[in-house]
Amino acid sequence: MNSSISSRVSALRVFLKDHGLNGWIVPTADPHLSEYVDEHYAFRKWLSGFTGSAGSLLVTQDAAALVTDSRYWVQAEQQLEGSGIELVKLNQGYAAESADWFAAHLMANDCVGINSELISGKDAKNYARVFAEKHLHLSLVRQTPEETIWEERPERAEKPIFDHTVSPRNREQKLTALREVLKKEGADYLLTSKLDDIAWIFNLRGSDVPDNPVFYAYALIPSKGTATLFINEEKVPANLRELLFRDGVALAPYHCVGKTLASLSSGTVLADPEEINAYLLSHLPEQITQLELPNPIERMKALKTPEEINLISDAMIKDGVALVRFFAWLDRNLGKEEMTEQSLADKLLFFRKSLPGYISLSFETISAFGSNAALPHYQPDKSGGAPIKGNG
Repeated sequence: MNSSISSRVSALRVFLKDHGLNGWIVPTADPHLSEYVDEHYAFRKWLSGFTGSAGSLLVTQDAAALVTDSRYWVQAEQQLEGSGIELVKLNQGYAAESADWFAAHLMANDCVGINSELISGKDAKNYARVFAEKHLHLSLVRQTPEETIWEERPERAEKPIFDHTVSPRNREQKLTALREVLKKEGADYLLTSKLDDIAWIFNLRGSDVPDNPVFYAYALIPSKGTATLFINEEKVPANLRELLFRDGVALAPYHCVGKTLASLSSGTVLADPEEINAYLLSHLPEQITQLELPNPIERMKALKTPEEINLISDAMIKDGVALVRFFAWLDRNLGKEEMTEQSLADKLLFFRKSLPGYISLSFETISAFGSNAALPHYQPDKSGGAPIKGNG
């Protein structure tokens, strides 16, 4: 058995016992419910050793399981071997799959906990309903095990942000259009925590999350007046602060978003329960009406202008040029020098970086040779991965 994984799961079991819980769910998420997370939030990866980008770890005092989808079944079987964690192949939704597994390993009326910052308001209600059908209780917990048992936890990325001047629509135009939508919906505020929506509406970019040009922040945008961006202010350059202030955007400390919500005295807040975590939603006072509608930024972002469509086309042409240059180089050099999966990924990155406007990859290159190509989201190991030789 993998001793380090076993000791980590054992530490989680001590936490459960100390807090009167019978089970725990570790999702793949950050407080913004991002698809990809910074290492600071990769608790499921640290606990289980499974490195895939999707999956939930389920733990009781006597058993543990990883639930993940078909993209990762082969990878999970390999990485979980010897860990004492079984693989549960996702065939239903995560809530139903988790409820079934816990029902088979717990007694009626037992309580399963989850970090309330790592589950949306909508999913929290769905999980509670599905668990209740199995005669189990779901507990949304704020004091969480990652804060106490995670040894040498990585610090959260806090990298400088920058103005996205490429956008044909400026910040003021986007905010004005959003406010018109809010007025039409009868909302006094929009609360959003989705990182790509925040980056888009404010024409800002960052690099807090690997391969995503986003940054950790929340936003509260009123139908009239100053918008508030909750962010670590140290990552905002002085000149950018001035530009934001000019465009009607105030900065506030990242961790003050809950306190600000709790201080609202009246009005209607449009807050998509599918997007915002349950802990943050719990701060809305009783006198505030929550409008449970999809975040309007999503639709605004989807409706591209002709100028934006041209920029997308230009980006795809550039990426096509990088690929053609890479394939030409590969044809000329195959068999003449040592190559590995990782060295080829690095070479393709070299050609992409050489073109103007490059910022980052959108995801790590899936460079897989031979049997590794059976793994949909395969990544070469640090040693370089499989050598490129023979008939593969």
